[in-house]
Amino acid sequence: MSKGSVIYGVLAPALLVPTVLNATIKASANADGQSIRTTSTALPEQHTISSTQRHTGRLTESQIKKVDPYVMVVNNRYQLRSDATSTFGSKELNEVQQMLNKANENVTNNHLTIDPVSKSTAQNINTRAAWNQHYTYTNFWWGSRYYFTSNAAVDEMVSDLGNITFGFDVAGTIGTLFTGGGAAAVATTASMYFSSMSAYLQLYNNSHRHNQIYMDVNYAGDYSCHILA
Repeated sequence: MSKGSVIYGVLAPALLVPTVLNATIKASANADGQSIRTTSTALPEQHTISSTQRHTGRLTESQIKKVDPYVMVVNNRYQLRSDATSTFGSKELNEVQQMLNKANENVTNNHLTIDPVSKSTAQNINTRAAWNQHYTYTNFWWGSRYYFTSNAAVDEMVSDLGNITFGFDVAGTIGTLFTGGGAAAVATTASMYFSSMSAYLQLYNNSHRHNQIYMDVNYAGDYSCHILA
């Protein structure tokens, strides 16, 4: 999606500011209350897009980890192992399949190659460089992982998310989350989502200034930050 392809919906400050502040306050409480090697997260509603804008149903981070061993790569496409049906319920399987469909669509549209071992498509090299002023990312079947090996890289992402037009053009999962609905409605929802994500990323980085970090964003719109080991 090119920059400027979605009409920017004007969002009243009275609506936007409480949303961002609420996300910041809740993320701060969690960041202060956990050790440096744990994930600092806000409440679930601060890490999702609205149900009307999601591409998929919602899988939790723990569910994604549980499903991952059952996802394999065949002919450069993601697919579920046949024995997954005896392990997971129909709702979970449906949500996983929607994620796989989205990931396979991304692979096809962008002419990517999936590594069958890591099950990832690294569109940028040096995703775990010692220092990089730009954020980099790797795609997986569930979404994208964004790497920040410097404060400059975090600032770059915050800048992109701070501009609604650029936000739609962020590489990987973030740029594909809002493709349905009316242009103005999507832009308004995206503005709130990008603002909350930006505030959360800034706060997490400020709480872990001496660590390199990464942020996972799945196709349901859920996101979380972690320490890069």
